[in-house]
Amino acid sequence: MAGPSLAQEPLDRAGLKDSCEAGEGDACGRLAEGYFSGEGAPKDVYRAGRFFGLGCDLDHGFSCFRLGQARLEGLGMPVDRVGAIPVLVKACELGQGGACREAGDLFTMGVGTRPDGQTAGLWYQLGCELEDGESCANAGLWLERGDGLNPEPEMARDVWTRGCDWGSGRSCTLLGIRLWRGLEGAQRDLQRGGALFARGCRSGDAEGCRLAGEAVVKGQMAASQEPGAYPFLREGCALQDVLSCRLMVNRSMVERQYENAVWAGERACEMGDSRACKVAKRAERRQSR
Repeated sequence: MAGPSLAQEPLDRAGLKDSCEAGEGDACGRLAEGYFSGEGAPKDVYRAGRFFGLGCDLDHGFSCFRLGQARLEGLGMPVDRVGAIPVLVKACELGQGGACREAGDLFTMGVGTRPDGQTAGLWYQLGCELEDGESCANAGLWLERGDGLNPEPEMARDVWTRGCDWGSGRSCTLLGIRLWRGLEGAQRDLQRGGALFARGCRSGDAEGCRLAGEAVVKGQMAASQEPGAYPFLREGCALQDVLSCRLMVNRSMVERQYENAVWAGERACEMGDSRACKVAKRAERRQSR
């Protein structure tokens, strides 16, 4: 269960339990996290869920966020996606940006009701205001499409800029695409777009890796700006982007970099690219000559 973390201090479970039962929500959250991670004693997701619940009842945002995630994933309790919504909403209202995003995702999917993109976008915007970069990625798409009222592409780019600054690789890539291609009223800027692809890649966005690699291959990114295509394509491939793997295979075969071709081809093959399976075997034979 991914999520926020509390400050790392030596865990006194007995003391935290007393404080939690005395009405200190932060103590409940720390105790629950200790049970969930197994810090200082065996892991116990059932007790973790119980103390996250107690913390949430005491208006501790972190505990509500964790409780919502536990309900979504069935950790220490039955899966209850509908029941996750109110605690994620509460966590969002208590300042947990990631909870706003997860609530938005549930409204987007129509959990417990019909899909409601308009409501989802409001939660994404709130998450972005709370500096959750991935919320900004989703909020920008919502604004650009005009799901709330009217399309706001300029505002979307501003939201993606903030999300990128807060570590959202997806925000960096989405903004980079608009600048690279001159979309939605943006002035075309290859250099800035390419730099955003690279930044998106470094923050874990697979498409950003592929687009940065393609930009280098096409000579559309300054040589002094980036080290070359292979590092980007390798990272995109490692992030399970089959197109990054395929591009790396093709380029490696042309340049007789057979070790790279084998590596990328095998990974693309694992993702169901039958052609890559054949190319990887051919590259392996050539490598052994």
